[in-house]
Amino acid sequence: MINITLQLPIYLIKYMRTLYSEPYVPKSDDEMGIYILNILQRKTNVSEYQYRERKDTLHPYQLSISMSCYEKRGCIIPTDKNALIVKFVDSHFRKELFRNAVLNNHYYCIPYRTSILNSLQAYNITESELSYETIRKDFNRKKNEIEKRLLK
Repeated sequence: MINITLQLPIYLIKYMRTLYSEPYVPKSDDEMGIYILNILQRKTNVSEYQYRERKDTLHPYQLSISMSCYEKRGCIIPTDKNALIVKFVDSHFRKELFRNAVLNNHYYCIPYRTSILNSLQAYNITESELSYETIRKDFNRKKNEIEKRLLK
């Protein structure tokens, strides 16, 4: 196995550790694995594009890639592709959080705030890592669209 280090915000590391453990071995039978496997590159294919990541907010998260996967796809994740992974994981996390809040409110009359805070607590995400206000504002923008799709 070859280890690769991703750089993620701490709240996404907690989310990934809860769902997938660490080191995460990407597989082609789950959404996260498919995305990561398609981003892997060989060293000779790495673009010269320079992406400046925000080092102060990112922390290491380990992936393990099998030798056969390494031979087929490579094992390099350039910093610009790491940024795409951060966006993807964050989007996945928020969609799940918002979907659960809408469904819990509709079926069990649990207030949105309670659902969101309980979900954050389940992933051990603190207010300092991801503020409720940030989540609330994003949720309020997307709530109607989610309700239209889920509660037809």
